[in-house]
Formats: sequence, C-alpha cells, structure tokens
Amino acid sequence: MARTGVTICSLLVFLKFFPTAEEAMNYYNHIRCIDGKTLVVPSQIRYVKCFEHILKHFNGETPPDRRYTSPKCISLTFHLYICI
Repeated sequence: MARTGVTICSLLVFLKFFPTAEEAMNYYNHIRCIDGKTLVVPSQIRYVKCFEHILKHFNGETPPDRRYTSPKCISLTFHLYICI
C-alpha cells in the first residue's frame, strides 16, 4: 500500500495533474482512505516532495552532483525460450 501510494502521487505530479506534491498527496489521501491518512510516513512524503523538486529544478534528470558512474559496464543477455 505505501509504495503504491508514493508511486501514484509521483505519477500525478509527473503527469501534471497537480502542480505540487502536497496537492497530489492530499487528493490521494482524500480519495483512497476514509480518514485521509494514507500517506503519513515521513519518508513517503519526503520522497514525493523530492521527486517534485527534481522535476521542477532539474527537468526530471538526476542532479549533476548526485550521478553515479559505474567503474565498469556489465552487459547481460537473456534468452527467452518458449516452453511447451
């Protein structure tokens, strides 16, 4: 439930249904739960607000000082076979 709420609120902000994370969370809490307290864990609220900040200030990209560069690149190939 918690991860779903964070994802839905983030999607509402990303698709510009709501201009702020706060409004998206208020809408979600109002629609999803009778008492309006679905997203109440501070880390959930923080994540949705952080996502909104990245969308507004960094055009949806990871901030330059937060990018992780892997020391090596690993490419894996998966083969899918039909099993009868």
